[in-house]
Amino acid sequence: MKYKVTIYCPDQHISYNLHTLDEQGVGGGITARIRVAHALAAQGHSVTIYNNCPSNQIIDGVHYIHCKEFNEVETDIFIASTSGDGLDLSRLQEVELQAKLSLLMVHGINPPNGVDLDRFDYIYALSNFVQDIIVNQWGIDPQKLFTTHRGVKGEYYQPLGNPNPERDPFGIVYTGHPSKGLEAAVKALNLLRQHDSRFSLHVYGGYQLWGERERAITETPSLIYHGLLGQRELAQEMQKYAFCLNLQSRAEPFGMVLIEAMRAGCIVLASPVGAFPEIVHHGYNGFLVNGKPADASTHLGVSHKILNLIENPNYINFIRRNAIVSPLDWSVVAETWSGHWDWALGKNQAPDNPFDLKP
Repeated sequence: MKYKVTIYCPDQHISYNLHTLDEQGVGGGITARIRVAHALAAQGHSVTIYNNCPSNQIIDGVHYIHCKEFNEVETDIFIASTSGDGLDLSRLQEVELQAKLSLLMVHGINPPNGVDLDRFDYIYALSNFVQDIIVNQWGIDPQKLFTTHRGVKGEYYQPLGNPNPERDPFGIVYTGHPSKGLEAAVKALNLLRQHDSRFSLHVYGGYQLWGERERAITETPSLIYHGLLGQRELAQEMQKYAFCLNLQSRAEPFGMVLIEAMRAGCIVLASPVGAFPEIVHHGYNGFLVNGKPADASTHLGVSHKILNLIENPNYINFIRRNAIVSPLDWSVVAETWSGHWDWALGKNQAPDNPFDLKP
């Protein structure tokens, strides 16, 4: 079944459309909104997104309209979404909305402001971790929850059969906002370089990722700061490195950086917080690192793990191949969503059984 889909996001802190993802780079909330919109359009759905776009235009089948023009909507599927700028959906109270299904796309652990959650038919969570919070802390009926992981843009990466493109075996990558564990990654790097000076840490992202003013990150011969890159270029860059460090105390709602690193063939070492244990299966497609990210014992454990892995290339290749095929593609996410809509709207109900004997 093909649907008329309307996505609404009032966030004003960043102006963006599809091109922004590849020309500038953005955070996970914006990425998820735009990627799923275009994946749905690619499958034949009619998709309109009201957001803080640079201009009203149609890009690859998705109709972009500035969110200030969101006044009256008649659609099959309505999706509300906010991932920044106060998490405020109060404008919905002023809009006449007619939809067969009304959905809230959640990006974190905090409920949006200014809206009655009961008005939504379903709430779409991005992980089981967030789903539990929505049920136990927001007080939402579990029957209204639908949980799907985020995806990656598979075509941006090397073919699945080539897990080792020109990859630096001593190269480590850190992607994302510096607050999510850069300091711990640097300390692990310093320990590794005591054993072998060929280790280096390549940092992508930075403060601009969340719309903040850029701040300096101190570079050294072993720490190279590349800044914020477009997502296509970043996917190619990440395939140059062997490892990815995600040592953080923040309970991540999902972890786009993890699945992007895994699809790029990096061996992920991540703290077991938030949704990370749903993504990383320890010893199979990556590693979960126990211990507080600020503790010296944690940095030491990470350095020992990496040194041991380098001595076991067959095991590294086993982990890498499993990691590459673990993340979902955005096309699969879109198919999952539309399949849920079919079910929710009764399109896939089984026909009457002609052999059912009725009294």
